[in-house]
Amino acid sequence: MKRALLYVLIILFATLETEAKERFKPEFWLGTSHGVTLSSVTLNPKVKQGMLKGYNGGIAMRYISEKNFGIQAELNYSMRGWEEAMEKTPQYAYARRMSYIELPFLTHMYFGNKTRGFINAGPKIGYFLSEKETYNFDPTTALLSIKEQYGKKTEQKFDYGLCIGGGVEFGTGIGHFGLEGRYYLGLGDFFQTSSTTFFNAASMQTISINLVYLAPLTKKK
Repeated sequence: MKRALLYVLIILFATLETEAKERFKPEFWLGTSHGVTLSSVTLNPKVKQGMLKGYNGGIAMRYISEKNFGIQAELNYSMRGWEEAMEKTPQYAYARRMSYIELPFLTHMYFGNKTRGFINAGPKIGYFLSEKETYNFDPTTALLSIKEQYGKKTEQKFDYGLCIGGGVEFGTGIGHFGLEGRYYLGLGDFFQTSSTTFFNAASMQTISINLVYLAPLTKKK
């Protein structure tokens, strides 16, 4: 009797799971996001820094293939770089702003229905566009312990790394509005780095906070 009841429960759960999958209609979303970046870099030898503020924004495409799971691709413009903390020479100021075009490819997981909490994670590639240094001192005469970075151009234009973020979205009659925070860890170097160069590490770290809007391109049943 118990074994027969177990078989019935197994069949029942399998049937309900199959019906749930059949009832779910894949979703396709298209939208945009805009916000701010807080960035710094990992340089070795170490250079003391603060967080540099910049802009981040672009378009996003999301495909949800099954309930609670999908993929998301983006095309973004991002401003990164660093601002140095001149503790021993507070009269000096230095910042480098670097512009990139980025392509994140993310796994998207969400929880909830009309109001959704979500996690995005995956790799990101980027390509360097331009840079600008701003400072108020003469790098050739300033008494600083490390100054090889001043005037040194970005040498590696291709960037890649990993990002992870999360946030919340609110469903409305015209789409989803949301807020997302994301962290990016660069795995490539923007300067040439080796045992024979001055810097043996020169990678990016970025925190971004974005407002998101996504419109559905598929109609619900």
